[in-house]
Amino acid sequence: MVGTTGICPICRGDFETCRCRGYETDFRQLVRHLVADGDDRAQMADRRARRTLAEMDPGHTRQPILRMTTTDIVYKASRACTSCGGQGGRMEDTSGDGVSRQTWMTCRACAGSGVQQ
Repeated sequence: MVGTTGICPICRGDFETCRCRGYETDFRQLVRHLVADGDDRAQMADRRARRTLAEMDPGHTRQPILRMTTTDIVYKASRACTSCGGQGGRMEDTSGDGVSRQTWMTCRACAGSGVQQ
């Protein structure tokens, strides 16, 4: 286990420089130890360790699940701009003086939104 020194037992790095996940391994071992210890204590008291939310907090009511979308939601499709075809503009060749250039020209009809105003 990682001692109070904060040094990983595998790569000898500290918490921020450890890349071998030695801390994670030690944490899992600690949790396994605590679970086993709790189970032993509960068994000695002729009980068993609580494992579910209902056992840990009787009478607890959960909040309903928030659903981000439902079948009731219908999105209205916006009509694409007829000037730019919904692209918001077009590429224009502005080459000159032996230099090849492509410049984006924003659609004036929809102000670059791609949606018919």
